[in-house]
Amino acid sequence: MSKHRKKEIGMRKLKDLLRLKSLGMSQNQTERALKVSGKTIRKYWGRAEEVSLVYSEALSEEELERKLILDFKEKPAREPVNVCDWQRIADEVVKSKVGLSILWEEECAAGRFRLSYSQFCRHFERVHRRSAFSFHKEYEPGKVAEVDFTDGIPILDLKTGELMDTQLFLMVLGASRFTYGEFCLSQDLPTWLNLHTHAFEYFGGVPELTTPDNLKSGITKPCRYEPQINPSYTEYAAHYGFAVLPARVRKPKDKPLVERAAQIFQKWFYQRHRHRRFTSLSELNGQLWADLEIFHEKPHRRFGESRRSRFDRLEKGSLKALPERGFELSCWKKAKQHPDSHIAFENSFYSASYLYRGEIHDIRATVSTVEIYRKGVRIAVHLRASHRGQFRTQKEHLPPGHQALLEITPQRLLDEAKSVGECTVRMLEEILAKRSHPALGLRSCQGVMRLGSRYGSKRLEAACRRALEYKALNFKAVNQILQKGLDQETQTPPDWDPQQRLQSHLRGKDYYH
Repeated sequence: MSKHRKKEIGMRKLKDLLRLKSLGMSQNQTERALKVSGKTIRKYWGRAEEVSLVYSEALSEEELERKLILDFKEKPAREPVNVCDWQRIADEVVKSKVGLSILWEEECAAGRFRLSYSQFCRHFERVHRRSAFSFHKEYEPGKVAEVDFTDGIPILDLKTGELMDTQLFLMVLGASRFTYGEFCLSQDLPTWLNLHTHAFEYFGGVPELTTPDNLKSGITKPCRYEPQINPSYTEYAAHYGFAVLPARVRKPKDKPLVERAAQIFQKWFYQRHRHRRFTSLSELNGQLWADLEIFHEKPHRRFGESRRSRFDRLEKGSLKALPERGFELSCWKKAKQHPDSHIAFENSFYSASYLYRGEIHDIRATVSTVEIYRKGVRIAVHLRASHRGQFRTQKEHLPPGHQALLEITPQRLLDEAKSVGECTVRMLEEILAKRSHPALGLRSCQGVMRLGSRYGSKRLEAACRRALEYKALNFKAVNQILQKGLDQETQTPPDWDPQQRLQSHLRGKDYYH
């Protein structure tokens, strides 16, 4: 088709042929006016008469070409060598990931392609390139920063002799293409946030929006419409005052600037130092930052000015100011509240209200504190435990009965005994003094005090006085005195053996004389 069209006359001259014919000019006059051979004039005037085509100003070049050229074109003598549906083939490659060699074999077997595999690849590249569209993005100053990681340069560990892989972190400002880079050993959360901090300090401000990739430290759950941002990254973004709009999964054109910057550094920086062996991150980053200054002074081929001058002119004053205080890194996790009103975090235990036991809460932990959140509302805050297995308990988080247990102390029992009498106080003091630890006598003292609610304060005081006389310093003795009514006797035998049990059937020594 293309070869046949080259032999045809131009559409403008062909339209002039019809115009001069409509004006009644002869073939010789037309030949001299348009410098066209008589054979060509006869050919097209004859075709116009055959299809009854008359010149008019409204006659378009498309209609002229179709009626005088395409409709008279001869059919090819042989079968076409290429009748492939290239759009279908492109869809197979992009969506189904089918290899071109397999598609070439299928097209040849079906008789739709009769050339070699290399010709098939050339046809596909030509058609696919023509069908691929690219969207041009304009960036406002201070608006967007694109973020990504790429493979770094290995460093040599002098102690072990092993090569350690590194990652190159890049952040590119949209309007000026001003770039920050830093090599690191991992992409964990603390490293991720520290790299952002270093980039913002290098820029001297914060952009309104960042567009990162979907790494776990930044994006907990990727989604095209509502991605879940890592809670710590969200907190960090709120502290610095920027929003996070992650790129879609497997859509590198969502962050084209940082993708291009990664290619530039792999060619420009890596190849310049390909013969050098770095032995530490500080050495590698020192060389990178020195080369960044050279990189920023080079004229940008699109803007005709350097990235540094464009940054100073457009973007430096458009960035948000850095916060006055630094960000305190926190980590988040979910945990279930135990029946004892505590939540386990890193082998230590922190209390929350007993009303929420059995529920799953969010825990935010910093270096110094642990906070517990229920449905976005903070319900408890504790100092972080200093050692494994430590309990951090707030009394008001426990049920009322458990709170009462915590309130039982030796001093509190002694204060209650003062309202009963001096003998009761002395009894409790003697019970506590007999035990190796005051806490071991709490239950005995608590039992003595509860006898007052059953028998009354007066009888309890009398029972304690009688028990003290016989040096029966325990709960059981006081209880038996009250049960037997011995506290109500007016006289106490002076020669009573304090070692004998207080029972009514025992006789004294006078019985035998």
